[in-house]
Amino acid sequence: MGADPGGVRGGGGAFHVGTFADVTAVRPDAEHTRRFAGVSDEDLLVGALDEVIYLLDTAGRVPARVVVEASAEGVRLRLTTVEAARAAQTGAVPKAVSLHGLRFGRGASGWSCAVTLDV
Repeated sequence: MGADPGGVRGGGGAFHVGTFADVTAVRPDAEHTRRFAGVSDEDLLVGALDEVIYLLDTAGRVPARVVVEASAEGVRLRLTTVEAARAAQTGAVPKAVSLHGLRFGRGASGWSCAVTLDV
């Protein structure tokens, strides 16, 4: 899946960066891959979000496309990224993932999650 207005699409759901950056007008120019092993789906979600924040803080990169693939050990996260300086800032940049109120699971209408990001 590719970028959509206001956000980035990830395998199986939306992974929105549109709350802090508009990447729709910028062509991705790098790729970053990371594997995560986790005890729970919540651990994997937090790990992926932490990785996005880490890349933003250390490399100045924002995902324009996200692919998440299941593996026997957990998941493989593949981020196609753009330079943050080339994306339009649309809000406060996240600094950390809060575990308070974290929810991730399957319901009657499919998978959903709730995550609070500290800014």
